Amino acid sequence: MKRTIQSIRITRNTINTFSSQTTTNINQQQQQQQQPKQPQQQQPKQQHQQQQQYYQQQQPYQQHQYYQQQQNYQQQHNYQQHQNYQQHQNYQQQQNYQQQQNYQQHQNYQQQQPYYQQQQQQQQYYQQQQHQHGEPSFRRPSTNRFPEPSKTNKFENSNINTNNHQLLKKRKDEEKKLRRIGVLPSHIKPKPKSNEIIISKLAQEKKQRKLLLESSKNHNTTKNNLTSKRELAIPSAITVAQLAQLTHQKLYRLQSLMQSAGLLDTRPDRILSTDDTAYLVLESGYEPIVNDTLAYDIYPDGPSVDRSRLVLRPPVVCIMGHVDHGKTTLLDALRKSAVAASEAGGITQHIGAFEVSLKDLMAAGSANADADPAGEGPQTITFLDTPGHAAFSAMRSRGAMTTDVAVLVVAADDGVKPQTKEVIDLVRQTDIGVVVAITKCDKPGIDLHRTRAGIYDAGIEVEGLGGEVPCVEVSAVSGKGLAELAETILAVAEVRDLRAEEEGVRFEGRVIESDVERGHGNMASVITLRGRLEVGLDIIAGRSYGRVRQLITVSGEPVSEVSPGRPVRVTGWKSLPEAGSLVLGVESEEQAKRACENRVRRFEELGLAEQIELVNERRAQAREAFETGKAELEGMTRRERVAHLRERNQQASAQAKIDSRNEEDSPDCLKLVLKADYTGTVEAVRTAIEGLGNHQVKVKIVSSGVGNISESDARMAIASGAQLVGFNVKIDPMAFSPIESHKVKYTIESVIYRLVDSVTQDLVKLLPKRYKERVIGEAKILQIFEINSSSSSSSKIKSKVAGCKVSNGEIKKSCSIKILRNKEIIWKGQIKDLKQGKKETSQIAKGQEFGISFKESDHPVPSTTNNVSEPISNSNSNNGKNEEGSGGNVQGISGQTFDRFEVNDEILAIEDVLLERTLNDGL
Repeated sequence: MKRTIQSIRITRNTINTFSSQTTTNINQQQQQQQQPKQPQQQQPKQQHQQQQQYYQQQQPYQQHQYYQQQQNYQQQHNYQQHQNYQQHQNYQQQQNYQQQQNYQQHQNYQQQQPYYQQQQQQQQYYQQQQHQHGEPSFRRPSTNRFPEPSKTNKFENSNINTNNHQLLKKRKDEEKKLRRIGVLPSHIKPKPKSNEIIISKLAQEKKQRKLLLESSKNHNTTKNNLTSKRELAIPSAITVAQLAQLTHQKLYRLQSLMQSAGLLDTRPDRILSTDDTAYLVLESGYEPIVNDTLAYDIYPDGPSVDRSRLVLRPPVVCIMGHVDHGKTTLLDALRKSAVAASEAGGITQHIGAFEVSLKDLMAAGSANADADPAGEGPQTITFLDTPGHAAFSAMRSRGAMTTDVAVLVVAADDGVKPQTKEVIDLVRQTDIGVVVAITKCDKPGIDLHRTRAGIYDAGIEVEGLGGEVPCVEVSAVSGKGLAELAETILAVAEVRDLRAEEEGVRFEGRVIESDVERGHGNMASVITLRGRLEVGLDIIAGRSYGRVRQLITVSGEPVSEVSPGRPVRVTGWKSLPEAGSLVLGVESEEQAKRACENRVRRFEELGLAEQIELVNERRAQAREAFETGKAELEGMTRRERVAHLRERNQQASAQAKIDSRNEEDSPDCLKLVLKADYTGTVEAVRTAIEGLGNHQVKVKIVSSGVGNISESDARMAIASGAQLVGFNVKIDPMAFSPIESHKVKYTIESVIYRLVDSVTQDLVKLLPKRYKERVIGEAKILQIFEINSSSSSSSKIKSKVAGCKVSNGEIKKSCSIKILRNKEIIWKGQIKDLKQGKKETSQIAKGQEFGISFKESDHPVPSTTNNVSEPISNSNSNNGKNEEGSGGNVQGISGQTFDRFEVNDEILAIEDVLLERTLNDGL
């Protein structure tokens, strides 16, 4: 730094000297012109003086040139010294790594010494046996002469192999530690395991022995090939902001990780080296692999440093709040339209983007219709109308992520509600401007101060209560406060000084909604953020890409290009982009396709990594259980060990039966094929429906998509046994034929809570039926008669008939009967015959006498049952069977009549009543 300052000073002095001498020469020339001409003999003297002056002028310049040469030479010398130092450091690192390898090899060799000593002892034993029995040395001893290895030797082999496995694991951890501290470059993968361990013939024998032990002791030696860290391909050069997107984490988290690692320069546009990138990826939970092909992706450009390139753009204002608080009505009043009246159910169910001119906005609610906004800049404002229903939380989150100013709408007659608090949390998490609008202020009997206090308690410090957030009282019906609200929105947007680049930057936007429209195909509503969106531009959004075929404004007019801050409908997508994804411009379709393929691959690997973690967890539990069982068996005798293993096998078989029974009792599924009008709506409806159900029934979405219900959707519903559910869509004419022929049930709704109610009713129908017993009549046995059995041809067989009188209610032949003796149930079953006199009847009223006979029950009720009105679940009123138990005082015979009743026994007529079912039953 000091040398640079000295060079600047010398250059400045040289320039000053040269300028002064130039001024002197000009003055001298003027004097010579004014003086009379000298004789011819004085000209040589004047030439000599001029030469001396020229040499004096050139001398500082030559000195400066010489100084610059010296500086260049010094810099080259310093650079050469730095290169030598770096080579020396690399050499030292390689030496340290080689020493570490030699040390590990020596340790492995030391571990092998006991085994090879044992092998030598066995070889000597073989030779002694051969010498004693006179067998030639080339023959192997027979089986009866070879001693069985003792249990101690087996455990020694197992311990040796276990120690080797631990050493390998320890060495791998040390290599990772060396990679992290920079001794081993992170982009250099370790050598294969065979090259690390196999250093001699002895090591090869060790590997063969390890493979043999793996077949018998898989739990102890098998290494898990599935790692917990997922491999991530990284490019050789990447910025901090791009690395944050690649590792799926927030930028500030990555910056804090860089600071903890000693990387103080955490600017988003800083280009990281390969080693730094690998270290940060490793600390983020991934295994870095340097591969420019697999890591290729499209990223947005960094923030512009040149402020002259930034121009004012229209602000994006999001209307947010609870359902039915007047958001759409307020927006209609601002833009002088009537969208709220045309919405299904009177509620907004997807994000809508609109443009309002400043002239119309300033004139809203004002008597001066010719009001003209002062100042220069954009003359429009982009409004986003978000749903307020609880099912559309993801839409509200996307709206808050895209907007510049949020208008929090709170109804004066309703106050702060759950979705209001959700919006407040979103606003506090993001750096956006906030304006509070209290609607429905013209209603009688409202307390505005209480509403303001509720907003303040929820976390928004409004004006008038010590805060700085502007709060405006408005009425969309009468127009009160609309002009003030418009001025407040413009003031907040002006303070934020919203600017963006129009030229010289990659296009950047955000998908608000996407759908399929007849005649246009896949379409997406996009808010432009940076750059210009033009027809013919190749774009990518999430895992979708395409080329812009047509740009349509919110008013339906086609345009050729769109500037930042404006909403537009984009056509030309290869597939439907996901709502909320970032749209980026691409130089060519090949680059977009390449980046899209890598994104799809990473998305699939992410799902695979989650499955791998589950597999590893299950394997760890199984390994832990095995080690526990092995420890229990070590101190047991053989008989105790056999008994213990038999008991454990019985427990395992019992658990298997329980699991199979649980599978049979698994909840019933209501299968659905879901179609909706927008991708965001599909997401919201799917989330709302999948949350229904309980431990007995649940919802399973077989397929979901955007657009009308087609014939393929009907075929899928038929094949899977599912129902068709449509939200704000229609059924194609070609789909009606398979639907009607196979009697597929379908539901089409345009309001989300009606759709949820319809699915809930279908779920309730799958619940098991529940009954409750209700006593409808009481009677008492007064006398017992014996008559000839009508079921037998022989008149000698007698059957008993009870003569009774109804004391309360009525007795029906279709109902069940309970016989009580001393207030204990002795029998429960069905009526065989019911007669009044000699006439068969189906019903006996109160106070009448009758005769009754009973069918014999297959399962008599125990005499210990006391509760006569206990509800019976899953019972059938036509079968009279009780599965609570068998036995008791009465032993019935199937197929005969029950005749073990006595005088003064009480008779209860029981009717099973079907209970109303809900999804909350059993919870």
